[in-house]
Amino acid sequence: MRSNYPTLYLYSRVSTDKQTKGHKSGVKRQTESDIVNKTIEKFNQMPVITLDDNGMSASKGDNINKGSLGEFIDLCRKQEIAPGSILAMEHLDRFTRLEITQANIFMSIVLNSNVDIYTWNDDALYKKDDFSMAMMALMQLQGANAYAAKLSERNIGSALVSVKQIINGMKNSAGYTRAIRGFGKNKFWVDTSSGFVEPHKIYFPIVREIFDLMLNGMGNYSIKQYLDERYPAPFKSANKSKSGWGPNIISTLPHGRALIGEKRTVVEGKEYVFSDYYPPICTTEEFAKLQVLRNEKKLHFNGNKTAIGLFTGLGIARCGDCGCTIQTFRSKANTKYETLRYKCSGRTDGSAKDCRCATVDSRFLEKVIVLLIGSTIYQQIPKRDTGLIYSIERKIKDKKQEIENLVTSISMSTNGFEFLVKKLDMCSLELKKLQSDLDIEQSFLIKKVDLSIFERIPSDVLNYMKNESRIEVREKIRSAVKSIVLYASTGCFLVEIMLFNGIKKSGLLLGTKFYHDLTFDELHAEGEGEELVAHVNIHFKWNGTDKNNNYVPFVDVTYDFFVDNQVNEYSAALTKACDAVTNDKIKKALLKIIYDFDEILKYPELRGRQSS
Repeated sequence: MRSNYPTLYLYSRVSTDKQTKGHKSGVKRQTESDIVNKTIEKFNQMPVITLDDNGMSASKGDNINKGSLGEFIDLCRKQEIAPGSILAMEHLDRFTRLEITQANIFMSIVLNSNVDIYTWNDDALYKKDDFSMAMMALMQLQGANAYAAKLSERNIGSALVSVKQIINGMKNSAGYTRAIRGFGKNKFWVDTSSGFVEPHKIYFPIVREIFDLMLNGMGNYSIKQYLDERYPAPFKSANKSKSGWGPNIISTLPHGRALIGEKRTVVEGKEYVFSDYYPPICTTEEFAKLQVLRNEKKLHFNGNKTAIGLFTGLGIARCGDCGCTIQTFRSKANTKYETLRYKCSGRTDGSAKDCRCATVDSRFLEKVIVLLIGSTIYQQIPKRDTGLIYSIERKIKDKKQEIENLVTSISMSTNGFEFLVKKLDMCSLELKKLQSDLDIEQSFLIKKVDLSIFERIPSDVLNYMKNESRIEVREKIRSAVKSIVLYASTGCFLVEIMLFNGIKKSGLLLGTKFYHDLTFDELHAEGEGEELVAHVNIHFKWNGTDKNNNYVPFVDVTYDFFVDNQVNEYSAALTKACDAVTNDKIKKALLKIIYDFDEILKYPELRGRQSS
C-alpha cells in the first residue's frame, strides 16, 4: 500500500457481507463500472492500487478502526503515501459516516499529507487548504452522518418489531425463531435469509464437530489445523495477514451461551434475553460439561508437564502486532542451557503471516510482569464486612432468578407482555445497582505500603520447572489481570497490562539490562513521601531466580538514576534500539524515554541517588 511516487488508490466499501453476495450491484458499481474506468483514464499517468473494506460499516467507523482505509490514513499520518497521490471513491459516504467533527479529523489527515480525495459521482477533487471544497466536504460529510442516523433509527424500529414477534412466540413451520436482522450480528453458523434463525447448511454441523473435538480434549491450535485442512473459514479476517480459521473463533466458542440457543441483545437501552433464539448446538448438560473441562485444563496440569508459562492458557495474553494469543516453547538456541520462551501463536500456525513479533526469554518477560504488578496481586486485602457481602450476593442470585422467570413468562405470554418487559427492565436496573454495591464492598485501597509484599512472592517463580510456585502466581494473575499485550522486537520488548480494577501498567526492557516502569509517574503522585520510597525499596528487594538459581538482574532507570559510568552505555543502547525497532508502539515508547533521558541529563542533580 505504501508508495514512493504519486499513485491512484481506488477505494470501495459496502457495509455488510450480504451486500457483497449474489446479484447485489454495490461492489460492482464501485469497482467495474464505466465511471470507474473513466476515473482511471482521468489519472492515467498514475499506477493504480485498489482498496476495499467490503462488509465494514462506515457509521461505526469499522473501516477506519480495523479496515484498509484506516491503514491508509495511518500511512498518510506517517508520510508513507507519496505526495500527489489520489484517494478515489464513489462518494464521501464511502469514506465515513461518523459525526462531522471526527470525520473531518480523518479527512484532514489525508489532505494534510498532500494526498487529494476524488469522488467520481460528482467529479469533485478535495485538496489541502481549498476553502470552497472544504465547505463542500463538510456538507457531504454531514449528509452522510444524517443518513446513517436515519438508517440507524430504521434498524432500531425493525429490531423492536422483531423483538415483539419473538416475545409473542413467532416461529416458522419448522419451529425456528424470528430473526433480528440489521441490528447487531447473528452467529455465523445460522442462516437468517428467510427471516428466521435456521441452521446454516455448511457451518452448523462444523460447529457441532468443533464442540465434540473440545469435549474430547483437543486444544485450540490442533482444532485450527484440523479445520484448515478440511473446511473453508466462515469469513475473511479483517487483518489481511491472517488466513484460515481465526484462533479467536475457536477460543471464544466454548464461552458463549449461544451454543445452547441463548441470545442477548440491547435495543434502545433495554436488554433482552431469548433462551431459544438460536438452534442449539448442544444440550445444557453438554455445555456445562465443556465448561468444567476447560476450567480444569486451565487450573491443573498433566503430571508429565514439567514447564508452564506464567500467564499463558488463561485467555488474557495477546500479541500486540497481530492480536493472536501468546504461547510458550522450550529452546536451547544460543544458550548454555534450555530456556522457556514466549512467542506469538499466529507466527506458528500461519494465521498471521506478516506478524513481526520476536520471541522473548521467559525470565526477562516474567520478571518485568512481576515487578509491574507484584505489589498489586500480593497486597494484603483489608478486612471486609463478609456478612454484608454475603447478603448482597444472595440478593443478586435472587434477582437473577426473578429475571429468568420474567424472561420465561414473556416468552410464553400472548398478552400483557409490555408490562412484563417494563418489569424486566426495572429488575435489570436493580441488578446493576446490586452489582455496583458488591463491587464497592469488595474493592479496597492500600492505605499504607506493605513492606513485606515482595517477600511473599516466591523467589523461584521465574523457574519454569517449579510448577507449585508458578501455579500460585498464575492464580493470582488470573484473579487480578484482565489483559496482557506483548510487543516484542529483537533486543527490546514492551508489555502492557490491564488490571480488573481499571489500573493500566506498562513496562519496557531494553536488551536484558535496562528496565522502565512507563506508568509509574501516572500512578504515583509527587509528595507521597515515605510511602513512595517504601514502594521503591520493596520493589527491588525481590530477586527472582531462574531454574539454575541464577539471579536475573536489571538496572531500573525508572526509580534509580544510574551511576555515571552507565550513562553512555544506556544512551547507546537507546539509540541503537530506536534505529533497529520496526514496531511503532515500541518506537514511540523509546522516543519518549529518550526525551525524558535528555531532560534528566540537563539537570545532573536529578540523578544524585545512586543505583542500588
